[in-house]
Amino acid sequence: MRIKPLNQVPPAELRTAMLAAGPACRLDQAHLFTAPDAFEVEEENARRRRERRAKKICATCPAIAECLAYALAIRPSDGVWAGKTATAVRALSLQLVSDDKQEAA
Repeated sequence: MRIKPLNQVPPAELRTAMLAAGPACRLDQAHLFTAPDAFEVEEENARRRRERRAKKICATCPAIAECLAYALAIRPSDGVWAGKTATAVRALSLQLVSDDKQEAA
């Protein structure tokens, strides 16, 4: 079987794989994984506590690899994905692109 590079897999397929892997996060915990809406202010300490709780759930998740693959594909602007903040996911994504370019050269 031939495996496609992640950048060639449609995000919808990655999302389906993530959900099929049985993520540990539940709908009633969504508030831990996403920032409040634009009309609410979240203090820095509250954000850190929320993200720490989300990351703790991610640490036990059987779908963490699939979640990270999906997050790398969609490059989220906020939230916690596979135990990483959106900022960390975007930085990792940029690093992977840079590494790919270096390997191609």
